[in-house]
Amino acid sequence: MVRELLIQFYKSTRFKPTRIIFYRDGVPEGQLPQILHYELLAIRDACIKLEKDYQPGITYIVVQKRHHTRLFCADKSERIGKSGNIPARDHSGHQHHSSL
Repeated sequence: MVRELLIQFYKSTRFKPTRIIFYRDGVPEGQLPQILHYELLAIRDACIKLEKDYQPGITYIVVQKRHHTRLFCADKSERIGKSGNIPARDHSGHQHHSSL
């Protein structure tokens, strides 16, 4: 599948990607190391099958939807509803943050 997507990308841009971002969902936490190893090898293999020395950077992101994160207001007077949710804010202004 990755090989076919790389070929399609090359046909439409005439460039090979220098970086690949790979999103993954549905990985049980206990199996993450094995799946990560297996899938990264498969992605690398697909790249090498296209060109022997082709080694783009790969970012592998695992999305976990089932979590129990709870956020609470620092100021109890700002809580909304019975559950004490954090209120929505108007974020129409854009801000840029840099770590440099």
